[in-house]
Parts: sequence; structure tokens; C-alpha cells
Amino acid sequence: CNCDAFGSVRSDCEQTTGRCVCKVGVSGVKCNECEPNSVLGVDGCVHRALALPESGSCAHRRCDFGATCRQTSANETLCVCAEKCDDGEEAPRVCASDGTTHASECLLRRHSCRLQRKVARQQCLRRTQDNH
Repeated sequence: CNCDAFGSVRSDCEQTTGRCVCKVGVSGVKCNECEPNSVLGVDGCVHRALALPESGSCAHRRCDFGATCRQTSANETLCVCAEKCDDGEEAPRVCASDGTTHASECLLRRHSCRLQRKVARQQCLRRTQDNH
């Protein structure tokens, strides 16, 4: 079914439906579409602010929603989100204002960073989408 290698969870179709299974934030029949101002990369859809390098130094670059500036070897800067969360013990699920749930506060912050918009913790409701 030619699922997009970056946008889909797996290379083959879901056995029961015959559809591609998209990563969080990715849409489309082939899992190759992102929201406006986002681009498709190896981690799925990320905001343009995280995907496009700028020339200069980190002293002049503003990164939002928990992203930090990294200097590249080509004298460019990138805003990056935390790659890993080391929360130690398993914590109860953390529910977010966008209807998603996460295994930890760190994973919620990483989700907010990758979307480049505020996603706050809120009280858990009965049914939410799992995004760990």
C-alpha cells in the first residue's frame, strides 16, 4: 500500500483494514500529510521552527515551547526538543489539553515542543488518545 516511510508506524498496511498506520500528528491515506506549518521528517510531523536551520549563533536564536538551540557544524542553528525522557519509575498517565495522554510529564513537554504550541496538563477524562 506504499505507506510513507517517515509518516507511518510500519512499512506494511494494517492487516484488518488495509490502511497505513500513521504516526501521531501525521495524516493522509499514505501517512504523508502534516498540518500547516509542519514538515514530515523521520520523527513524523514537526513544526517548521524545528526543521529549518538558520544562520548565525544561538545567542540570536529564540526557541519556544521547551526547545533548545543547538549550533551545527555548518555555522547554523536548530531548535531541538528533548530526544529522551528519563523519568525513572513508571508514573501514572498524564492527560493533556489536546486530548492526548502521555506516560510522564517529560513526554507531555516533548509533545508540546514538537507541536510548537502550548499543551497543558489537565485532569484525565475517561477516553483519551494514547501518545507515549
